[in-house]
Amino acid sequence: MIYSFAKQLFGIVTVEQEGSVIIVEGVNAGKLALDIQKQWNTSRIFGSIIFDAGTSRFKLSAFFIPEIIYILEQLLEPRRRHYLSSGRRTVVDLLNALESNTWWKEIRNNIDTPPPPRLDYRKLDLFIHKPMDYNLRYFEDYEFQTGVMGKKGNICAGAPGSGKTYMALAIAEMVHSDYIFVCAPKIALEKPWREAMHAEDLYKRPQEYWMSKDGDEYKGERFVIFNYDALDKVLAIAKKVPRNKKVTIILDESHHMNEMTSARTNLFIELCLTLGSNDIIWASGTPIKKMGYEVIPFLITTDPMFGKREQEQFKRAFGREGKRGADILQERMNRVMTVVEKSEFKKEKPNIETINVALPDGNKYTLDAVRKDMREFCVERVKYYAGIRDIYERDYLDGVRGYEEAVGKGIPKMEFQKYKDTVSLLRRSKDYRSLGKEMHFCNTFEKKHILPVLDRETAKRFAASKSAYKYLPLKIQGECLGRIVGGAREACSSSIAMYADLDALIKSSNSKTVIFTAYVKAVESALTRLSKEGYKGALYLHGKNSKDISGILRAFKSKPLANPLITTFKSLSTGVPLTEASTEIMLDSPFRPYIFEQTVSRVDRLGQERSVNIYVLQLDTGSQPNISTRSRDILDWAKEQVEAITGIKSPYDVEEKSIKGKPSLEDFCAWEEKDAVEALEARGEYSYLDSAKNHSAYPSLRLK
Repeated sequence: MIYSFAKQLFGIVTVEQEGSVIIVEGVNAGKLALDIQKQWNTSRIFGSIIFDAGTSRFKLSAFFIPEIIYILEQLLEPRRRHYLSSGRRTVVDLLNALESNTWWKEIRNNIDTPPPPRLDYRKLDLFIHKPMDYNLRYFEDYEFQTGVMGKKGNICAGAPGSGKTYMALAIAEMVHSDYIFVCAPKIALEKPWREAMHAEDLYKRPQEYWMSKDGDEYKGERFVIFNYDALDKVLAIAKKVPRNKKVTIILDESHHMNEMTSARTNLFIELCLTLGSNDIIWASGTPIKKMGYEVIPFLITTDPMFGKREQEQFKRAFGREGKRGADILQERMNRVMTVVEKSEFKKEKPNIETINVALPDGNKYTLDAVRKDMREFCVERVKYYAGIRDIYERDYLDGVRGYEEAVGKGIPKMEFQKYKDTVSLLRRSKDYRSLGKEMHFCNTFEKKHILPVLDRETAKRFAASKSAYKYLPLKIQGECLGRIVGGAREACSSSIAMYADLDALIKSSNSKTVIFTAYVKAVESALTRLSKEGYKGALYLHGKNSKDISGILRAFKSKPLANPLITTFKSLSTGVPLTEASTEIMLDSPFRPYIFEQTVSRVDRLGQERSVNIYVLQLDTGSQPNISTRSRDILDWAKEQVEAITGIKSPYDVEEKSIKGKPSLEDFCAWEEKDAVEALEARGEYSYLDSAKNHSAYPSLRLK
C-alpha cells in the first residue's frame, strides 16, 4: 500500500468508495480548499462536506459526489483565471477518479445504456386532456431522475396554475401505482383534489377515494386524500398497506413541509418511510422560499444516500443566506427538480398596477407619526414591566419550583442544569444576536418538560411570565412591532378599504373580482363598504367561516351575483384556482414575494381565458413615506426603530426563518406565547386565542 503522502509526492491520485464514504488520497485538502475559496469567496461549503482531512487525503460522503464534481469542473473552466494551488493535473486526475471509481460511474453507464423505462405512457389515456410540451418534458425529467439517477421522486416546480395536479397524477398512473396518497392543504381538498376524482375534470372515469375531511371509515380505497392535520390518522392507514404494493405519494404545496422543526414535516417523513414509496412527488410553485436547508425534508424522503451525517453537513454548507456557492446548490437542484415557467403555458402577462389612495387621516400613518407612537409605547411598556417585576418573576420561579417538585428524582439533571444556566445567560445578555439556539432550547425544554407537569393555574402564570423573565427587551420589541406597527398597517388597510373606489375597479373587470388583504378587519371594512353600495352578493372568507370554504367557492363560481369575494392572503392565496375571476384587488401587499406570486396565480393560471388585472392599493401621503408602502422596507425600518429605542440588537431577521435560526421579529411575541402554551392547549386547559385578545399577559395590571 502506498501511503497517502507518498501518493501526493509522486502525483498519484486515488479514489475509493467504501459504502457511503469516498476516500481521496494524494490530494492536499488545504490547497484544494484554497482554490475553492478563491473561486467562490467562501470556505464554508467545501469545509462542510469533507471530513478527516489531512495534507494528502480527505473523506467525503458519497451523497456529495455531484457537488464535488461540479466544483472541480468549474475550477478547470478555461475562463477561470485563478492559479490552482493544488495543481491543474491534480484536479483533472481527481475528477477522472471520482467519475470512474464511485457510484457516479454507474450513472454514466445508465446514461449510455438506459435501464428499462419506468413510465408507461399508455396510461395517459386515462385522462381527458392530452399532455402539453412542458408536461412531456416533466415526464422525461422524472424518468431520468428516478430511473437513471435512482432517486425516489422529484420536485415538480410548476408555476402556480401550470397543472401540477395533472402531472403528479399522470406519474402515479404511469408507474402503475396500487395506492396513491395525496397530502394537501385543507383548502385544496375540494378544489382541485375532489374535483380531480370526478369524471369530466381530469379523469375520464370517476375514481374511488377516501378523504380525511369526510370522516368516513377507510375501506381500502385506492386514493387516500388528506390534509396536514390528518397525518396521524393516515399513518395508521399506511401501516396496513402491504409492503409489496406500489405506492405513489403526492405532496401538494410542498413548501409547507420545508422545516425540520415542524411536527407535521416529521410526520410526513414518517409516512414516506412507512409506505416505502419509490415515487414521492413534491409539488409547489415556490419549493424554496429562502434558504437552502429547506430542501432537507425532500432529500430525506427521496435520496437513499441522505443520512443523518449528510443532513448536518448539508445544513452547514447551504444553511445560510448569501449568493456565495448558490450555483453549487443550484446544480444539485437541477438534478432533482423540474421547473415549469408561467410563460410556457400562459403567454399573456397580467397587468399589475399600483393605485394610490388618499385618506382624510392619512398623516397618522406616516413614518414620523408611527415613530412617535412606537417611542411612547416602548416607554410605557418599560414602566409597566418595572411595576410588575415582582409578579412576573414570582410566577416564573413558581413554575420552575413546581416542575422540580412534580418530577422529583426523575428530573433530567444535566438538561435541567443546562436550562437554568441558559436562562441566566439570557438574563445577563445585552446582545441577543448570537443566542437564537439558546432561546429555542429554553422554549423547547419548557414546552416538553415544565408546562405538561404543572397544575392549570401555575402553568398559565408560567407561560405568561417566562419571556419577560428571560429577555424582557425582546418581549417589548415584539409587542411594539405587533401592536403599533402591525396595528397601524391593519388600521391603514381597513381605511383604504373604506375610501378606495372599489366599485369602479370591480365594474371595470371583464369577469369576477377577488379582494385580498392580510387583515380580517380590512375584510370586514370592505364588506361593509360594498354592502352599502349595493353588492348584496359579496362573499367573504377568513378564519370565522373557513369551514364553509367549499360552499363559498361553489357560490362564487356558479352564482352570477356572487361578486366580489373578499378574503385574506392566509385563507386563499395558495392551493385554489379562481379562474372565474380575472381581477384581483390587494388592499395591502404581502411582506414576502412568494405570497404575492401565489396570490396573483389564483387567477393568472392555466384555464384563464380573459386578460388579468391586478390592482395593488397603497396610501398616498405625498412625499412623506408611510406605513403601507414597500412592505419589506417598512418592516426593516420598524425593526431598526425599535432597536434604536430600546438599545438592544435583535437576533431576529425580518423575513421568515426557522425557529432554530432567526424567526421573524414581526411574529416574535405570538410565537413566544403560542410555543409556550401548546402543551396546555393539547390538554384543553388553555386557549391561546383568548389570551391573545388581552393587551398584556396581566390585563388587570394594564397601563392606563
